[in-house]
Amino acid sequence: MRQEIWQVWILDNKKIASFHSVEGFHDQIFCYHDHLLCFLQELSERGYRPQ
Repeated sequence: MRQEIWQVWILDNKKIASFHSVEGFHDQIFCYHDHLLCFLQELSERGYRPQ
């Protein structure tokens, strides 16, 4: 059985979180969906905006 992974790409200096690969952004990989959701909540609380 193949484990699903989730990724989000981050640009810290502009506080942007993207759900697709963007040049110049660094990626964050999650093996558990709950971990991704917690991470996105933290980013939101720190002023990051989705792209």
